Amino acid sequence: PSDVSRLLAQASENPNSLTAQISKRPFSVVLLDELEKAHPNVLNVLLQMLDEGILRDSANKQVSFRESIIIATSNAGAQYINDFMQEHGTEAAAMKNLEGSLLKELINQGIFRPEFVNRFDEVATFRSLNEDELEQVVNLIIVGVNKSLANQKLQVALDAGAAKYLVQEGNDPLLGARPMRRIVQKTVEN
Repeated sequence: PSDVSRLLAQASENPNSLTAQISKRPFSVVLLDELEKAHPNVLNVLLQMLDEGILRDSANKQVSFRESIIIATSNAGAQYINDFMQEHGTEAAAMKNLEGSLLKELINQGIFRPEFVNRFDEVATFRSLNEDELEQVVNLIIVGVNKSLANQKLQVALDAGAAKYLVQEGNDPLLGARPMRRIVQKTVEN
């Protein structure tokens, strides 16, 4: 709840507050990362911003967000998405059905209120990476490892079987590509 005052602080109190930053740079991209973790009071403030396009700072000065692009990310519903895709596949028609049912599920679970969800112009749902895509991620990580080894005149090369092994060991549909970095670090770098 105390984050509300940090968001709305005037520039003289906190030059890094949301309202102070948008006052300085109205043509901005605002990223609200992992929105599902925000306190309901913060979501109420953001609802006002999304609804009216303005917020009032702690000095009651109006700050316009009408020239800003607001992007929010959330991991809410990750398990629902994973279960849905296992049952219905990843075809375009199934993914279209997923978006509508996912929003209903998030509202039914009380994660987001309907009036909040309805303020977004677009909702993009991301599916889990498949094994071929994860293998590409492993190869990109190995490129990074090789860059760090270049000064020592060393290079790592994986055969197809090794890359597939790393994908199998590090694949977690709910966590995305992050486990790939850990498995490469553990099995290759160490």
